[in-house]
Amino acid sequence: MKSSEYLSSDMLDESLLKSFAPFRLVQMILGSCRVDAKYRFVTSPTTLQRAYSVTCLLVVLICYSTILAHYFARYVAFPHIYYINFVSLFLHYATFACNVIHVRFVNNDSNVKFYIKMQEIDRKLNADHNKIFNDVLFKTNVMSVAATALVSLLLYASALSADAVVTASFAGPLVAQVTSTFEWLNCANLLIYFYIRIRYINAIITNHLRGTADLPVEEYTKNIFPTMKTLRCLASKTHDFKFSDTDVYLQDIFEQLLRFQSLYRFQMFLFCFKFFTATLLTFEFILLGLQHDIIKRFEFIVLPTVTAIDLIIIVVICVRCEAFYREIKTTKYLCITVLSLIYSGPLRRKAIKMLKMIKEKPPHFSVYDMWRMDAATMIKMINLVTTLMVTILQFTLL
Repeated sequence: MKSSEYLSSDMLDESLLKSFAPFRLVQMILGSCRVDAKYRFVTSPTTLQRAYSVTCLLVVLICYSTILAHYFARYVAFPHIYYINFVSLFLHYATFACNVIHVRFVNNDSNVKFYIKMQEIDRKLNADHNKIFNDVLFKTNVMSVAATALVSLLLYASALSADAVVTASFAGPLVAQVTSTFEWLNCANLLIYFYIRIRYINAIITNHLRGTADLPVEEYTKNIFPTMKTLRCLASKTHDFKFSDTDVYLQDIFEQLLRFQSLYRFQMFLFCFKFFTATLLTFEFILLGLQHDIIKRFEFIVLPTVTAIDLIIIVVICVRCEAFYREIKTTKYLCITVLSLIYSGPLRRKAIKMLKMIKEKPPHFSVYDMWRMDAATMIKMINLVTTLMVTILQFTLL
């Protein structure tokens, strides 16, 4: 484990640390934060923090065991429904446990390096002087954390019952679901980081091709999300395609994307597997519960809502990945345009190098090379789940 004394030359800027503060705060409370950040340094989780994570795992396990013993007893007379609920309970806890163990005990040094490399990229791009870059990520993270916390507390409130033991034990699934959801949302929001930096590189090249005469005097910094004109205004003050190492910036972003993929592909595997399996189990439980008239009102509210949240997350991740891929296509188009206008010299060599990087190693977010996170994957997954739901409906009602 690296101590802060070895990271003295890797001090992070306040704006970058602030952008991740919302997730870091709640994940510290839940025992699932990947890094420890103090005094603008990032380090691996301490031994005490890891012990706290193990304690959280044990407490949540006790809550799940209590639910199985006290609440699920009402399903014993219906073996198939009891089996479905037992598998669902095991699936949710296993997803939570695997996620916590992975973020706290695996890839500790890589997680630290990931944050440091993000800072290095921003310093090369001079983006660390433009607060708008990290302000967008900060606002998105705040909204994500606030919305998730609010919805989760409302769902927990709807599950309150007269039995104090059962009510208290429901805190276990609440913590497990919220912990996993925060990790998946953090992954989804990190894609904004890469998207804005690639657009910034495109803004540098666009300024060279079109000039800066069409740019407004003001920067439109009041926009919630920076437009291309805003990025071009910012880029025109610090970068010129003739002199900037744009090819180096692009290579650094591609390498950072590979680090991001290696760190978060396990979470995406867990998420896709959980979404696929839990959706089908929830659907079958609701059908059988309505048939036997044993489903409670809060179950009819909580279970579909959790499934809907997972669906929203997968849509957001795939849409943002698709937006990033499209921005890479724009970079490719701009490089080709440069080659069509310049026939020799360092600018042509720079454009060729960038084009070669995009063609030879096109960036993408894949899950262990089994599937890519993009719009096509999202549609295929939803189609598959829908088809299986129709099949379950036929077997249940016929």
